[in-house]
Amino acid sequence: APSSCHVMASVGKTGWHDVGGANGDLDIDKSDHAISHWEKEVHVFVLTLIRKGALILDELRRGVEGLPPTMRGLTYYERWAAAITVIQIERGTFTQAELEAFLGEALPPGLIVESAAPKPAEVAVDGETPSTARFHVGDVVRVKAESSPVPWRKPHLRTPGYIHGVLGVIERDSQGLFGNPEALAFRQTTAAKQPLYRVRFIMGDVWEGYRGPEQDTVDIEIYEPWLILGTAEELAQQRMDSAQRQVIFNTAVHSTGLKRGRDEGQDEGHDHGHEDHDHEGHDHGHDHGHVEAGHTHGDGHEHVHEPRGCVEQNAVDKEGGPEEQERRKVADALRSVLLAKGLITLEELRVGVESLDARGASGAGARLVAHAWVDAEFKKRLLTDANAAAGELGVEASIYPSTGIAPTPPPDGKLASKAGLVLTVLENTPAVHNLVVCTLCSCYPISVLGLSPSWYKSRAYRARAVRDPRNLLAEWGTHLLEGQSITVADSTADNRYLVLPMRPTGTEGWTEEQLQKLVTRDCMVGVAVPHL
Repeated sequence: APSSCHVMASVGKTGWHDVGGANGDLDIDKSDHAISHWEKEVHVFVLTLIRKGALILDELRRGVEGLPPTMRGLTYYERWAAAITVIQIERGTFTQAELEAFLGEALPPGLIVESAAPKPAEVAVDGETPSTARFHVGDVVRVKAESSPVPWRKPHLRTPGYIHGVLGVIERDSQGLFGNPEALAFRQTTAAKQPLYRVRFIMGDVWEGYRGPEQDTVDIEIYEPWLILGTAEELAQQRMDSAQRQVIFNTAVHSTGLKRGRDEGQDEGHDHGHEDHDHEGHDHGHDHGHVEAGHTHGDGHEHVHEPRGCVEQNAVDKEGGPEEQERRKVADALRSVLLAKGLITLEELRVGVESLDARGASGAGARLVAHAWVDAEFKKRLLTDANAAAGELGVEASIYPSTGIAPTPPPDGKLASKAGLVLTVLENTPAVHNLVVCTLCSCYPISVLGLSPSWYKSRAYRARAVRDPRNLLAEWGTHLLEGQSITVADSTADNRYLVLPMRPTGTEGWTEEQLQKLVTRDCMVGVAVPHL
């Protein structure tokens, strides 16, 4: 059962999507729910619109985070479709009336945008792009409070609420200059770029009552404006204060007979909401048809006629029952209006869905792991620069294109501008086990693992992974080695993490092809370990 540790930092302060450490119904449904064809198409909408400059990833996130409470019970891809709708109406790509013509009814109130004109700049981001990093490996830093005078506007902030005010240590030097997500969310693509750091925090300093050794840590990606320099003395004092609170907490637990599980109830200050559950649908088939010429029916919209096989498949998809039809309504209308506007084509949808399916079946992640097991020099390169090392094997490390941030070669000692996402590989050892999560949304290494499982996107997993990782692993049947600590990587920004598990003993002399069969998706997320 998950521990009921008291929260010392804020949980959910930046918005309903900010669930790291939140309480509530924390049972995790670990089954793999098939992703429906229409849901994959929604994912392709995002990739295509980003590639064509009609959407920014942080803009999509802002759209999801800004959905009203009445729409937060939507499934994962329903929320994506709703967010795309809001952003595209806001951008003037299409009008509310044009979408409603395909929807056949009025838009839900939460999707109505007051004006189709582009929103004015919402975040005043001043200053110039720094040329050097302010912080370096080993520096003690404190995360500023969310109320600090750093320019941002709710709901979009890529620093999770549970870590504000906590001291940590820079785990590795800045990986370069990245677009400011608080500005990109409002299409301010010319705002100053920011250095991005991985900061390591001790679990016991974040969660009072944490049930694990003091070596357990959480690594979080944090942009430079949200960090201030701390001191070793302050960090030592934080450790002493945390240890004292731990003693007091344990004494209270023993003296009152309180249990440390879900049956204890909720702790004061925790988020009790249950609106963020994902109910993934099932895939009823695939559209493999080809594009045919379109024509109009006198209503001003172009209707693209699909081959009979596609029409029949869509009919089968819609036989999923009234609930499934209701879930896909907005996505279907969005598909139609994007096709009519020429923002996407049937060929792009077909190729995009096939590409997503192929990534899940390609075994790219397992290839990287198996090759690292047999080639020590490759492993070094993989741990240092996974994007480049993956390229050696013909593996594309990121499916998301640049959001207008062109890479520029820097002078010596200067920071480089970065484009796209950074694949970061974390090595498990007898001393450390790694676990990957994204507490703010569902960032995941799709490029090497395919689409993420529904449990990874669920509120329960995202809440518990950073707060109760040892019990979470035990529910997968994964038990750490004696003396092995755990490091949770919270993928909050531009990194996508892949765990490099330990090679099982008894596989000496095995070929890479044999080793690949031992490497599962769950091993590369960190909830499992490979076995013979």
